[in-house]
Amino acid sequence: MFKHLDWDSQFFNYKVALLDAKKIHSAIEMESCLNELKKMHYKLAYSFIPSQNKELNEIAKQHGGSLVDTKTTFAISSVKGEEASKNIVSFLPDQPVKDVLDLAIESGIYSRFSKDKNFKNKEFERLYTEWITKSVNRQIADEVLVYKENNKILGLVTLKAEGINGQIGLIAVSPASRGKGIGMELMKASHNWYLSKKLPTASVVTQGENTLACKLYEKCGYHISDTKNIYHFWF
Repeated sequence: MFKHLDWDSQFFNYKVALLDAKKIHSAIEMESCLNELKKMHYKLAYSFIPSQNKELNEIAKQHGGSLVDTKTTFAISSVKGEEASKNIVSFLPDQPVKDVLDLAIESGIYSRFSKDKNFKNKEFERLYTEWITKSVNRQIADEVLVYKENNKILGLVTLKAEGINGQIGLIAVSPASRGKGIGMELMKASHNWYLSKKLPTASVVTQGENTLACKLYEKCGYHISDTKNIYHFWF
């Protein structure tokens, strides 16, 4: 009913597990699973529960699960190209990560790793530093685009091709530059990149609480394709 998460455990330096919501069907099974994790000295477990499964959501709450995010997936079935701002350029692997680090951190302020105050060892900052570093080095992203004005980077988006689907990893606009349409320009540039790679569809995952991002994706023609409530269980 659970599996050990190697990467998370090594990165955070304590044991982390994932509860399989498809295999837990009752309060008794949830309690048994959590007790087993305690005996095995796990410190943290995640569970991704479909938002429509009211019974399992209630069981998770009753057994100490903290609702830290509603993972919301937006999708578009037909990507269309549109001229984007000439201020958007590729951020190359040989450029210093520090130039985009603040934007990467900004992109995660609504994430569960930022919201859950049980993280006390700068896990959030370290996680997003790792994410942007590997994106810039093209280890987990195929392209990184930035919006620049007067040699200052004001926006960022990381992109990846998964089969015939284009995906956004991180997207952010500096707080001082919001309301200027930079997010929309980054979305246009993302769509153009998808089309250049012959990717007809696209998706992006965000937090339900991130209303600005949700509105941006809806404005770009995306619709919600899936929602899951994420719970953290701390031992």
